[in-house]
Amino acid sequence: MTFLRGTRRLNPFRWDRSTGRLARYGLGLLVATKLGDVLTTLAGLRLPNARESNPVAAAAIHTFGVFPGLLALSVSTVAVVALVTELGVFSISLRDDADVWMVAAVRVVGYVFPSLVYVCVDVHNLFVLVGLGNGHV
Repeated sequence: MTFLRGTRRLNPFRWDRSTGRLARYGLGLLVATKLGDVLTTLAGLRLPNARESNPVAAAAIHTFGVFPGLLALSVSTVAVVALVTELGVFSISLRDDADVWMVAAVRVVGYVFPSLVYVCVDVHNLFVLVGLGNGHV
């Protein structure tokens, strides 16, 4: 399976199938890793003496409740990452020398890097759940 087929000029107003596939996979990876964060945080907050260490998430939990606060924060995080990444793709595709590799690079950085951050958060939360952490989910 190839993600990118050839080097060609991009039309910024047309969805490109090969790089669009990369966007779907990247967004799916981001959603999956963020969901892991939400699930491990929900499980961790049920532990005695556990608390949320992210002050933004802690404020959302305090204001809206545990599940609604985490859900709102997660949806807004994924939406902002997707918006910034796709605006970057759009601006790159306006360049005269733009090709699918430039778009692919923007999407990899835009979706994969935040996903790696959430994998680290998920692992940390798992350590807290099994008792190896410091109680901060």
